[in-house]
Amino acid sequence: MDQALTWLIELDIADAETHGRFLEWLDADPSHHEIFASAEAVWHSQPVFDAAALLAARKKT
Repeated sequence: MDQALTWLIELDIADAETHGRFLEWLDADPSHHEIFASAEAVWHSQPVFDAAALLAARKKT
């Protein structure tokens, strides 16, 4: 799961080479697809969005 979360962060600013390495990782093990989908669901969930908003608000003060 840690590697999948790292990929989520890296893909946000990925160049073609990084994206290629991600695809290699994804295809290296059938479980990577499921793990990445789970990580993506968590990353885009409401609790994570709320926590990010709270941290951003705290940073402004």
